[in-house]
Amino acid sequence: MRPVNATNICKASFEIDDLPIISIGVKSSLLRIVQEFIQNSIKHSGCKEIKIKLSVLNDNLALLLQDDGKGFDIDKPQHTGIGLDSIRRRIQMLGGEYNFTGSAGKGVCLIITIPINNAKD
Repeated sequence: MRPVNATNICKASFEIDDLPIISIGVKSSLLRIVQEFIQNSIKHSGCKEIKIKLSVLNDNLALLLQDDGKGFDIDKPQHTGIGLDSIRRRIQMLGGEYNFTGSAGKGVCLIITIPINNAKD
């Protein structure tokens, strides 16, 4: 999080609970999802804070990504980029599910759940 915080554009925080051992492929995919979310938040949202939390919830890995930026109406496609589609594809490849919420003026929140059995070596 230091590189993000060093930009003085916004502050990012990361919280992680005790996790089971997960495969390098899953770790890599989660890293790419987090990077894409941070990049989109910094580039488009005008956020001051990004929160990231990785935990275990009901036999799932749960990844929370949230910013306090300007948000957008998620039901109205506004972007021509591939960032959100890339995130969705990675979640599907992991056999996970997601809930993406956002509204104009209220930031966005992405919650991803991946069955722990899908995340092990």
